[in-house]
Amino acid sequence: MTKNKIPLTDIEKESTQRDILIAKFQIEGLELNVDATQKQIDSQITLKKQRIELMNAKNQLEQTKKNLKVLERQLRDGHFIDKNTGDFVYREDSQEGVKK
Repeated sequence: MTKNKIPLTDIEKESTQRDILIAKFQIEGLELNVDATQKQIDSQITLKKQRIELMNAKNQLEQTKKNLKVLERQLRDGHFIDKNTGDFVYREDSQEGVKK
């Protein structure tokens, strides 16, 4: 048994075309939302990376400050840098020490 195809009326055709057009606009809107969301995610990822880099730089700065205090204390306590080895030595231990 074959089904007879009944042609769409003009009103049905227009309605279907309108529905298709609406669906296309909705798809475009969704694509724009997806793009905007992806940009937001990318921005958040970039901010997180920058925050990590900033924290690392901050930690390095703090460590450098601590190292500087140690060096200042060693120099104040009579340490010198040996020209040959680059090591800190007491004044009595090296005749070639250079105050830094």
